[in-house]
Amino acid sequence: GWALGVETGDTITGNGALTYMQAMAKQKGIALSQAQVDKIRYDMAWAYLKTLADKAASGSTNTDITYKEMRKFHEKVFNDNDLDIGYWTLETPMALIERYAQGKRSDGSVIT
Repeated sequence: GWALGVETGDTITGNGALTYMQAMAKQKGIALSQAQVDKIRYDMAWAYLKTLADKAASGSTNTDITYKEMRKFHEKVFNDNDLDIGYWTLETPMALIERYAQGKRSDGSVIT
């Protein structure tokens, strides 16, 4: 749902992610053009689909991607577009969860 919101830009979470990315760029003195934003959105969608295809090729077709897989392609896409992982809205919340919960949810299950 979040990814679709970012792709379409018509949900609160999707619009928030795009606004956050552009605000981070502005804070660092970078003006992202609409073409750059669209390229990042395309690259993210492609990376997500590639991650799913890789899972299917390995025989795992009954699960969505893990947090670690998601972070990995977000980091790559941002780096490939001369940005860093700090442009991702979930980087700080997830880093805090990993740091303070040692990668575990409140029910004790491990964040993957």
